[in-house]
Amino acid sequence: MKQFQMIVPPGWFMIDLTTGVDEQVDEFVGLRLASAPRDRARSVRPMLTKSLKEVAHTFADGGAVALTLATDPADGSVDSPTTVFVPLAVPAGQQPIDMLLAVASSDPSATSVDVGDLVGVRISESVDATIAVRGGLRHAAAIVEAPVDAEASALTAQRHHVRYLMGDPGDPERWVDAAFSVTSTSLPGSAEVAEALIELFDETIQSFRWVS
Repeated sequence: MKQFQMIVPPGWFMIDLTTGVDEQVDEFVGLRLASAPRDRARSVRPMLTKSLKEVAHTFADGGAVALTLATDPADGSVDSPTTVFVPLAVPAGQQPIDMLLAVASSDPSATSVDVGDLVGVRISESVDATIAVRGGLRHAAAIVEAPVDAEASALTAQRHHVRYLMGDPGDPERWVDAAFSVTSTSLPGSAEVAEALIELFDETIQSFRWVS
């Protein structure tokens, strides 16, 4: 896959997974904890850094070329919204445009999109994430040695996924799978925040351009 560029809005950070991953994660963590109390930042930094480096390297090992994360998580979202950029995987013997046509005809959420001079398909789904979120809350509570309150124990959650499969019909190396995800919970206002973040992703993906 060739190189690309995209506008990263304020409060977001893009990690290039093809080079210098650890240094970029260190920079991201510094931004993420910039406004945290000094003692809190000092205690959280090692665990957060280790966790994010593992995540970033896992994505890189899986073929991803870039990852965007929020430096300032929105209130109401259980975890940070993320976008992962991966070269579009096309079955042997097919062209990228064939895959887009297949997705468009088989996925009821699919809509055709134009991003600059690129063609693409947008698909989306929401899945139940209650078990994962409750497990994450219990894990976090155990780390800080605090109980999980009744409200948190009763939370339900939905994981929202939006993907853009898009590229240049004239160049098979200029195709990308851009996958955005964010979790909303049953807390008041959470679903609205998630919807706003999805809309932000839809807007910023319009700035995607190939540069090589």
